[in-house]
Amino acid sequence: MHPSAPGTETAPVVGQAAGDRDIPHLIRLTRSRDPEVGWQAAEALGTMGSPAVPLLLRALWHSSPDTRLGAAEALAVIRDLSAVSPLSGVLHNDPVYEVRWAAALALGWIRDVRAVPALVAALRDPSKYVRSGAADALRMCGWTPQDEEEESYLFAAGQEWDRLARLGGAAVAPLLLALGDDDPAVRTAAAEICGHIDDSRVRTACGIAVMDENPRVRWNAVRASPRCSIPAVRLPRWLVNRKRPGKAPWVVALLNFLFPGIGYNFLGKWWGFLLFQVNITLILIFSLWIGPLLPQIASLCVSSVFAVHSYHLAHRMLGEP
Repeated sequence: MHPSAPGTETAPVVGQAAGDRDIPHLIRLTRSRDPEVGWQAAEALGTMGSPAVPLLLRALWHSSPDTRLGAAEALAVIRDLSAVSPLSGVLHNDPVYEVRWAAALALGWIRDVRAVPALVAALRDPSKYVRSGAADALRMCGWTPQDEEEESYLFAAGQEWDRLARLGGAAVAPLLLALGDDDPAVRTAAAEICGHIDDSRVRTACGIAVMDENPRVRWNAVRASPRCSIPAVRLPRWLVNRKRPGKAPWVVALLNFLFPGIGYNFLGKWWGFLLFQVNITLILIFSLWIGPLLPQIASLCVSSVFAVHSYHLAHRMLGEP
């Protein structure tokens, strides 16, 4: 939520729709692929006041995420109290995290205490953006945590790791949530503070971090493990069971056997497709010269070598630290 930047001109189509007070048209404009036009349409809807609210509430359940996002932004500007319950429903149910994030911020702008339960629940959302938006909205609503558990989720949502670590055992549950975040930077920070929490249950969180697919998360967890009372002798077994992102070696080998070079391309090697093109070109040239049998046999021999090499290459990539 932000006002239009100084000097930014309103898009003509938005200005015309706003001048005509054409609310349905403005709602459609929130789906614009131009973010500035979408925001301007949402901002113009906000200036319409209460007459726009019924249509905006219906737009919260539109099939287009951009329309739902624009409706939440407009309702934040209008601050109509009737939007609290629908926005709380969006915050809880919408499958798109950007829309849930916008709904959380809109509830903060409305500043109604009825939104607090939904916002507190959103501190446990899978998305770091929604958790952060919920924390900001709760502060705008003047909310104060009632116990250490609520406080711990608030600190974790705001990524206030030092303050979270000082809560001891109450920090473990939000720490586990952070270690499941899609962003490796969040997981890395969470793994780092495992060693600063004085509670026996933090060993579980540290063990999970040791098995993370990201090498920085794993290394931070390994460094924190002595302070979590985890014997070093247990770490290799945890580490060998870690998540291993990458391509299945047998798939890579099969691709290179059937289509020499494509297996390398599957591994992200830019020259893989070049090898494929060279192979096809040579087969065509030599087939015109000496017939198709010998070129096909030669290609099969080359593809067998590629298959074996790419299998071992993919296997090494899976085992990278």
